[in-house]
Amino acid sequence: MKRRGEHGAIMLETLMILPVLLMLIFYLLQLVFVLLAKEMTYYAAYCGARAAMVYNPADYEGEGGGVVGEAACSALAWISQSVEGSTPLKIPVTNGEYDIPRSENIRNQVTVSIDETLPDPAEDKTANRESPNEAPMVTVTVNFRCPLLIPVGGRIIAGFARNPLKNDSRAKDTVSQFGDVIRQGAETEDERGWFYNYLNIQETCSLGKPYNTATFPRVPDDDAHILRGTR
Repeated sequence: MKRRGEHGAIMLETLMILPVLLMLIFYLLQLVFVLLAKEMTYYAAYCGARAAMVYNPADYEGEGGGVVGEAACSALAWISQSVEGSTPLKIPVTNGEYDIPRSENIRNQVTVSIDETLPDPAEDKTANRESPNEAPMVTVTVNFRCPLLIPVGGRIIAGFARNPLKNDSRAKDTVSQFGDVIRQGAETEDERGWFYNYLNIQETCSLGKPYNTATFPRVPDDDAHILRGTR
């Protein structure tokens, strides 16, 4: 037997809890996407480093990173969720090219930097082997501008990234570790006048490169259109 007013109390409690529950759900959904974007950004850096190991440096030097930047964009285009741009990223398939959905702005969302430490023939190779820090390496850093499009959740994460907690030392340590991946949150306006939040996610991958690819052949002119900013 229900007491008088018990039904109204249940409805009131539901109305008080439901907004908080929905906000938590939206936050978790956006957080999962950010963590996925973090892993994909590292994979993009790995793809870029692999490309740098097999292509002539002239094919990835200059603005946009050439084939390295294209490799990073190809990896991240699947989660770019572009809200701007009009030219999707294309990948070759058996019967032509395939447009990756919602990748129209991916080349503006991704920036790469490439750092190479190549072997010096004039130096003693034995000394190089004894000095791990001098080992020939190629390091690719990818910065991905990740849009936060989920309502409420995107604003919470962007606000947290912009204004980390300052009083709680444990929270501050957690934020500083998280900040190694998420550099900052911000709000921008797209070409349609819509506002959305985004995060800059940065990852780096280093691979050993015990050879110089400067002697490798250049990409044929027929395929040069896939290398943005090199020809």
